[in-house]
Amino acid sequence: MLRPTLLIAAVAVLSGACSESPSDERAMRLVDAMASDTHIGLVPGGSSDLGDSAGVPSVDGALPDAAAPPAPPPPPTLQQAIATITQKQLEADLGTIASDAYGGRNPGTPGGEKILDYVENIFKTAGLAPPTGQSSMRQKFTVGGTPTANIIGVMPGTDPLLKDEVVIVGGHHDHVGTSSDSGCGASASGNNICNGADDNGSGCTTIINVARALALLKGQNRRTLVFMTFGAEEKGLVGSRYYVEQAPLYPLSKTVYMINVDMVGYSQGGSVQALGGGRSQATSSIINQAAATYGVTPQITEKAGGGSDHYHFALAKVPYVFFFTGFHPCYHKTCDTVDRINFVDYTKIVKTVAHLAWEVTQRDQSPREDFASDYVMPAPSFKADAHAHVHDGIEWIDRSTQQWIRGPGSLYAP
Repeated sequence: MLRPTLLIAAVAVLSGACSESPSDERAMRLVDAMASDTHIGLVPGGSSDLGDSAGVPSVDGALPDAAAPPAPPPPPTLQQAIATITQKQLEADLGTIASDAYGGRNPGTPGGEKILDYVENIFKTAGLAPPTGQSSMRQKFTVGGTPTANIIGVMPGTDPLLKDEVVIVGGHHDHVGTSSDSGCGASASGNNICNGADDNGSGCTTIINVARALALLKGQNRRTLVFMTFGAEEKGLVGSRYYVEQAPLYPLSKTVYMINVDMVGYSQGGSVQALGGGRSQATSSIINQAAATYGVTPQITEKAGGGSDHYHFALAKVPYVFFFTGFHPCYHKTCDTVDRINFVDYTKIVKTVAHLAWEVTQRDQSPREDFASDYVMPAPSFKADAHAHVHDGIEWIDRSTQQWIRGPGSLYAP
């Protein structure tokens, strides 16, 4: 308790400070002595109401009730996260990836390095982590002696029972380069860069934008979400094959779903093929629900051909779906440019992919529980699997006879 004589003296000095202006030093020494003697501090703002000021002890040393801190804002919802996927951002990302500065994104070229940096920086900025046990998001490998990489960003799961299960959202980031380094046909105007806006700038842009959006929900995902862009797909599915056959960073037996996005920018009327999605009734239902939410018309099939990055996952019995909007006359040509992308429908497809990825990540049932994994992937044939993704120098179509020709290193039996 404050001694009465000291309190009276302090009041007298402070009163004199107002009326007679004594030395400030003298007044403050006395007030400091008060504080030292009673273990209290000065009242903020110079108030003389020592007992009632918020946060200031009364003369008997009791603390008043402190105001409760404001409640933290609620975590964002899936709808709020997906609302951040905008046509403007898709145009900006795809406009960069498919620009001349990236030179067709052929592995081993300056443009091939630029795309690795671009994806990795976006994953880092979004707050994704490298794969478990890795210090880098780059999974390095070589193709024909040329170094390149897959880029992998992770949202670790949080559910004690489901966090070891993995959902992959992937698509390749490379393309075929220029007429001088890949045989990509030059245009009549002399342009020799195959920019690959649809193949697979559209898929790569999908992956990074889905990652940005779902990263806003980090800490809420029950299963582990892995975002992956593959290198050297155009060389024969090399990046995805390397991951599956030589260096799976997560057990394939625990990988419960693989969403592959390849060439989704040429939709007509909101249509998109969801190839292989019909082999699970549960995920087929989610695809339909998500598509209806965003105005997309899915064509869900059980067959999915073998010519894109889902292929080796399928051989390893990992449930999958392959999103694809079809071939077009600019496939592997210099006219596959950003101005030909249907961004209105493309934006809807990207949102559908994000919705599907999250729902599969959150639901109790694993896609493995009802996935028809005994289906054997067929060798592609032009008539049966016209949607199969061909690869110059590996498998290609003789346009005059519409027959498949397989070169050395083909992944398919002759």
